[in-house]
Amino acid sequence: MFVASKKRKAPSGAWPASARTRTNASRSAAAAPAGALRAVDAEISKWYLLGVENARERQYRVALDYYNRAIALALNEGIKGARLYESRAHTLHKLGEVKRAMDDAKEAIVIDANSTAGFIRMALILADTGKPKDALDVLNRGLKTVDPQTSGYAQMNVQRMSVERLLDPSYVPQLDSRSDPIRRLPEDISVLILRRLDTRMLLTCRVVSRAWMALIDSTPVMWSRPCYTSRNA
Repeated sequence: MFVASKKRKAPSGAWPASARTRTNASRSAAAAPAGALRAVDAEISKWYLLGVENARERQYRVALDYYNRAIALALNEGIKGARLYESRAHTLHKLGEVKRAMDDAKEAIVIDANSTAGFIRMALILADTGKPKDALDVLNRGLKTVDPQTSGYAQMNVQRMSVERLLDPSYVPQLDSRSDPIRRLPEDISVLILRRLDTRMLLTCRVVSRAWMALIDSTPVMWSRPCYTSRNA
């Protein structure tokens, strides 16, 4: 069932035409009048952009509903958009639905072999579930197969270095004591770190700053794992 939120106007812009393909089943749809195709694209774009807006505000359950609408409409029209699956994978991961998130990340790569977001999301899920070696393998495969000129290629390399550090027992992060790692690190890395804490430590982190509290409170997956029990309780 669609979960309603406060009414919003769809953000301007559109989901990228370069990130979509039509299936064989859509040949008849491709022959439809140009105006009808533009209307379909506009409708998909509306739901997709509303999903993006809500995800940015960490309203992940609402964002998921919008992405589901966009993907259902796209599939009905025989359209497959890698960006749709990349975005839904991100939201599903935030909600702790890692299997579905992994499936969407894989689907994005199937649709677009240059889906850097798909490779990065797969690696983050694997690292988050205690499989950093598998995460590194995924990123190395992505760096070999994706066109280096593709947007996001550099970020994929940064993620690879981050995972390598996780695998290096001698690595000690060198941070400026005046810096806030939650503000400086990518949000997915911050969540990965915080999820390693038990409940008592997580509650302590909530009172460090408003930014820390907002991140912890807006990420349901932070509290979903049974390992979050105080070791000293």
